[in-house]
Amino acid sequence: MKFSLMEKECATKLKESDREFHTILNSRDQEEKKIELTYSIYDAKKNPARQPRQKEVEASEAEKQDFLSVFINAVVGKKQMTKELAEKVVREATESYHARLQWKLKILEQRHEKESKSIKKKQAMIN
Repeated sequence: MKFSLMEKECATKLKESDREFHTILNSRDQEEKKIELTYSIYDAKKNPARQPRQKEVEASEAEKQDFLSVFINAVVGKKQMTKELAEKVVREATESYHARLQWKLKILEQRHEKESKSIKKKQAMIN
């Protein structure tokens, strides 16, 4: 009789600890999914290898903002928007967009060349 009560208590404690274990595991999984790395300016200055990455992060943060507001404020200011001003805003925004695309293309081409060289070196070492 006494042993059966102890067995029941042990089984309930085991079930409770198992539930607690699963809740902790689930919360850790959710925390791992939410991880976002940030690099400070000081880290980028200390480690030259991170400087290009820091510039990319800053550029992506700038892209998250309203892109046209910069051009609208620069061109229109406090004036009323006219068709000519709107066309100028569109033209400048398009030019800026193409410049950013060219810059990104250049970065991708540099990475591609670097990776191609490293792959060729590895293949030369193997052969």
